[in-house]
Amino acid sequence: MTRNVTIVIKKQGIWELILYTVTCIKKEMVSIQNKVVVITGSNNGIGKALAQNFVKSGAVVYGLDIDTKNGAKLENELGINFNYIETDISKYDDVLYAQNIIKKKYG
Repeated sequence: MTRNVTIVIKKQGIWELILYTVTCIKKEMVSIQNKVVVITGSNNGIGKALAQNFVKSGAVVYGLDIDTKNGAKLENELGINFNYIETDISKYDDVLYAQNIIKKKYG
């Protein structure tokens, strides 16, 4: 069974959101093995930690970020399941370009 959940937490930090999401995944035994995950801001901080954990869990991760230096480093660190696409998410054409790359490969 597939279920999409949107969670909005006001006046709480991102860690509560991550903890809640991980708790839901563990309770429902949802596998992300071979799922495609897109992370914006993937090359540093929380985005990087999410990318590392999703790859470790077997997901195929597309990291969108403007930081090309760390994008290349992260690709080398995480291997074939991490794909960096230089993207400025404030620019429509960049986002469309990234979307087309992912759609072309995964439909």
